[in-house]
Amino acid sequence: MKILWFSNTAANGEGFLNNIITIGGWLKSLDKELQLNKNIDLNVAFYHNQKINPFVYGNSKYYPIYSDVKFSNMFSMYFKRVRGTLEPKKDIIKYLDIVDEVKPDLIHIHGTENPFGYISKFIDIPVVISIQGNITVYSHKFFSGFNIMDTLINTSIKDYITGKNYFSIYKKFMNMSIREKEILNISKYIIGRTEWDRRISRILTPNAYYYHADEILRDEFYMNVWKKNSNCNRLIFHTTISGALYKGLETILQTAEILSEKINTKFEWNIAGIEKNSKIVKLFEKKYPRKSSKYSINYLGKIGADLLLKSILSSSIYIHTSHIENSSNGICEAMILGIPVIGTYTGGTSSLLENNKEGILIQDGDPFSLAGAIWDFINNYEIAVKYGQNARQRAISRHNKKIISERMYEIYGEILGKNKSKYKSKSIAYNNN
Repeated sequence: MKILWFSNTAANGEGFLNNIITIGGWLKSLDKELQLNKNIDLNVAFYHNQKINPFVYGNSKYYPIYSDVKFSNMFSMYFKRVRGTLEPKKDIIKYLDIVDEVKPDLIHIHGTENPFGYISKFIDIPVVISIQGNITVYSHKFFSGFNIMDTLINTSIKDYITGKNYFSIYKKFMNMSIREKEILNISKYIIGRTEWDRRISRILTPNAYYYHADEILRDEFYMNVWKKNSNCNRLIFHTTISGALYKGLETILQTAEILSEKINTKFEWNIAGIEKNSKIVKLFEKKYPRKSSKYSINYLGKIGADLLLKSILSSSIYIHTSHIENSSNGICEAMILGIPVIGTYTGGTSSLLENNKEGILIQDGDPFSLAGAIWDFINNYEIAVKYGQNARQRAISRHNKKIISERMYEIYGEILGKNKSKYKSKSIAYNNN
């Protein structure tokens, strides 16, 4: 079967492009695994900031979609950042040109952030969409830990003008959620992996078929196992999050203060995914009169798998603070390594980790509960280690490469079985509109 992916990343094609730091590493891993299936001819379309011809890497073929957004002046840049484009005709024509060239049996779209899903309106072949996050739901939690006024007061004039501020990002989120709902409304097939995404799919795509499929992690995380730190007096926490407001950085700062000043705990807290001088850090330190350095919080920035592994394996506890999540790859990676995990009971996290058996789940945005959970682990570390071992066993089963690859092939086959129509593109009709 010939499959065409539309993806936010180049998947395994990043190796050809020499990208060092992988974003969306699960797609790279799934791409590599599906290449082992001789019954699948895999093609991957993705946005890229340079004009590059289609290329073959391994057993897959890759189709870069050149993102040629140009801004004539600062106002147009601001307008583009805030408004976005719901159904960009130029981009959809590019998508359909790739569809015409590949002539796939089935199209698999990874995520709902981009307008890829609109192609369902213009082709007569089946399209399945994998739910990664969900902009519609995330918008409800966007200002968690903050409010709109906080972001307005603590934003520079330059960031207002250029649109590089959180209020502008929020406005763009709202526009993206409109597009997402339109795309999901016309979708017939959905792939998810948690109770959270299954439930929201029942609302946003009530007539669609829902298929469960787990994700393959990056290779490095299958090959390493966390071991209890012999120096129990040196506490090191690790968190992997992005710079979005709803990722809970304020909970980390508040929890660090409680641990340091209320119960006099000495620790080091490493955060991957955020730069020391990033907008998010400056914003939080303006609102909350706490300096990260005072509480031994270290920002590692965006790092590759090797450095990330080194940080997690040398830590005592993995902590996840997000206010909204589907299935956190950070938690999944921590679980398969076997490190004790504390996470927030939000979104799809409870589908990943069982509370008080494989880790501890606490209410999001509650630094006192988080500090208490950390204190529980510190004072009952053998139990924490046991939870980590339990979590590892579950993660090994859930992220089994062969089973996931076979499941994806099975899903593709089931969808094709429901669709007997031949390939037919409507791109010509669209181009003439």
